[in-house]
Amino acid sequence: MSFVYIFYAGFPFEGPFPDSSSMKNKSGVYVILDRTYGEQFAVDTAIAVHEAEDVRKEVEDPERSACWEKEKVGSLHYAAYYCDEHERMDVEKAVRKDHNLPCGEEE
Repeated sequence: MSFVYIFYAGFPFEGPFPDSSSMKNKSGVYVILDRTYGEQFAVDTAIAVHEAEDVRKEVEDPERSACWEKEKVGSLHYAAYYCDEHERMDVEKAVRKDHNLPCGEEE
């Protein structure tokens, strides 16, 4: 299976995926994207980033999604960067620093 990658803070995130079924039950960082469509292409805007011991499980947690649903204009998409616990905290911090995300740490 080949993957498409989207880069955030220089890290290659797998995705974006339209649902969580393509995500792995692995440690990493995930970005929630709001996908809208221009005249010729899709535009993905990051609205949240989080680190998790199990990326797929966390994305599927309904408590997390309230802010995502409120902030989206188009449809939600997901991207993941798989890494260990030490790296995931640094990656989340780097992505958060590079983007003005409407859904923050206190969701």
